[in-house]
Amino acid sequence: MLGKFSEQIQINAPISVVWNLYGTLKMANFLVEKLPNIVEKVDLIEGHGGTGSVLQVKQIQINAPASEVWNLYGTNKFPNFVVENLPHIVENVELIEGNGGSGTLVKVSLPGNPPYKEKFVLVDDEKRVKEVEIVEGGFLDLGFNFYGIKFEVIEKDENSSIIKITIDFETKDIEKIQFTIGNFQALVAILKASKDYLEK
Repeated sequence: MLGKFSEQIQINAPISVVWNLYGTLKMANFLVEKLPNIVEKVDLIEGHGGTGSVLQVKQIQINAPASEVWNLYGTNKFPNFVVENLPHIVENVELIEGNGGSGTLVKVSLPGNPPYKEKFVLVDDEKRVKEVEIVEGGFLDLGFNFYGIKFEVIEKDENSSIIKITIDFETKDIEKIQFTIGNFQALVAILKASKDYLEK
């Protein structure tokens, strides 16, 4: 089974110019420049944009206690929140196995795409760290050997927090990097929606 994760938009520019942004790590810097209220910093902490590359995304502060932020990101509330608030990004999340803790398996459906399965490989309530990995379909069907996302909720003070997101992937085909950028944009939209929700 093949999956395709994409949105279509017409851009009035030569394809080489568009690819120079979307097909490279320049997109991360572009998002930092254009969305500084959402994305503070993106670091390539391993690799060169190809096989085994790891991007670390430093998000800005959320004006809510870390316990409240973790109560959203670290529980089963998070998938439901995304489906309810961003149905154009995630259509449905079905719990297959587990209770939201480590080892939980979910089936994620995106609009117009085949569903994929995601496993919560780590949910640490004490450190407020959640690691998820695609185990079937999705990026694996697109030629990735591995694709995972790590969420960390960091207490800044008693009334504010930082969410740090790290994307970890492995692919032999550098052309596949474009798909990670699309997912990064979706994560930015999710972060903005959760920030707005938590700061109400």
